[in-house]
Amino acid sequence: MIKKIIIYCIITSFALSGFGQKAIQYGLSSPSALLTAPKQDKQRLLDEDEKQPKGRLRCAVLLPYNVSFPGDIIPETIAEGTIWRMKIDAEDAEAINLYLEDFQLPKGAELSFYTSDYQYKLPTVFHDENPENGIFVTDHLPTGRIIVELFAPKKVAVNHCFTIKEIGYMYRPLPQWLKSSRAFGDSKYCEVNINCPEGDNWQDEKKGIARILLVAGGSLYYCSGSLINNARFDKTPYFLTAYHCAESTTEEEFKKWKFYFNYESPSCINPNKDPINEAFMTTGAEKIAAGILGNWEGSDFLLLKLDDKVTNVPDLVYNGWNISPTPPSRGVGIHHPQGDIKKISTFTKTLQEIAEIKTHWSLQWDKTQTNHGVTEPGSSGSPIFDQNKFIVGTLSAGDADCATPAGHDFYGKMTYHWNKNGTSPITQLKPWLDPDNKGITELTGTGGPSYTWWHSNQDTTLAIRLGRDDKPEIKVYDIYGRLLMQMKTTKDDIDETNLLYIDISSLSGGLYIIVLNGNNGRKTQKIIKR
Repeated sequence: MIKKIIIYCIITSFALSGFGQKAIQYGLSSPSALLTAPKQDKQRLLDEDEKQPKGRLRCAVLLPYNVSFPGDIIPETIAEGTIWRMKIDAEDAEAINLYLEDFQLPKGAELSFYTSDYQYKLPTVFHDENPENGIFVTDHLPTGRIIVELFAPKKVAVNHCFTIKEIGYMYRPLPQWLKSSRAFGDSKYCEVNINCPEGDNWQDEKKGIARILLVAGGSLYYCSGSLINNARFDKTPYFLTAYHCAESTTEEEFKKWKFYFNYESPSCINPNKDPINEAFMTTGAEKIAAGILGNWEGSDFLLLKLDDKVTNVPDLVYNGWNISPTPPSRGVGIHHPQGDIKKISTFTKTLQEIAEIKTHWSLQWDKTQTNHGVTEPGSSGSPIFDQNKFIVGTLSAGDADCATPAGHDFYGKMTYHWNKNGTSPITQLKPWLDPDNKGITELTGTGGPSYTWWHSNQDTTLAIRLGRDDKPEIKVYDIYGRLLMQMKTTKDDIDETNLLYIDISSLSGGLYIIVLNGNNGRKTQKIIKR
């Protein structure tokens, strides 16, 4: 049974007060343009769901349309410019969202989405949010009746801005869709937040983990996954998850997948407010390679390439990996159960190999200081890390949950993902993660925070916070450019929290220049010793 994948509606809404839509501001009447979606037979859809294998839970269907904006809309003139508005009426929908193509807003234009009763809206969209691939996916509004409003100031030329291609019609009336946005708070009681003590030593690795809201076969689902490093250390935005997450996904649907990084509680406790606004989100992916699960004959991996803009996000980490067939003795899984904020689960017993399943590791989770973290639907595709912080597998299935925490979970092996699912490059990780055929079996991660430093111990020691797996060369110059100190950092110089301490007691008081050159680039900093 594939248990770790589930669909939920994501209701991303904000109180309307304070946003000041132009139509509301100028007291315009109801839009003349009306798109009426056909009423869906909810009971028929629910009956269809009951006949499907356990694991996936569908909540929405995508309804095709082809409305050109603003070409198909009658303009309305106001003092500040022009407005084009359309009302969308999807009777009995629990929530709706829109899939837009050919998206290109001109400078100065504003695009708004809000409920027809003016109670909720999404953040206004501007020119600088134009996607490179022309596909824009809105979040959800908790109603079946919304208004799409395009505003252009005077002297702003407006031609074709986008086409409404599909409407996401949410039909399953689950209470959690209405009590909170984006599945926030829906995971079970035993889960452990990533910023609990269990996550203290995994603060770099967590920065590569994302929650996925995916489109597959015209429905929506949740999964998890990780950015993954390649041997060129060039930050190609490769992303690893499970193939079963993408079952029935078309090439066009991959362009509509949404990835949420840094979606987590800032502390160990669950926050009262959804921290989604602190997350980084990107839309769209390209399928690179995959190994299907089948009848446990494949290792169930999917390698994607995300939008290139991910490369420019400084705080993300491309996690390292190990393809050794030796089972690790301890480690963690980091994931988004039920599409909730980021969680961590811990194992301290050596991963098991099952005679009849060569493609997967089997494990049991341990009770830890905070609770007994497990995995849930939505955790599918998330990585498992060994004691050396390398990815060694991706989640396929399992029966561990809060009620039965001693159950087993199954992770597709990296050693099998590497080159054992087939002979073609599109069935292997090796050609993409080791493109120059260096024959490496493990690789450290890259990315993450830049260097930070400060004085400690009464100004006799300089403490430097390094990026993950970085061992930079360090040089100290005086204000005349004379080299006073030089050292090449070794692994033994760095403590468990990535802190490096440099003895500067031999330096007299004055201004000095510190230069670090390592995996995180070259960094120069002035310090004053008293």
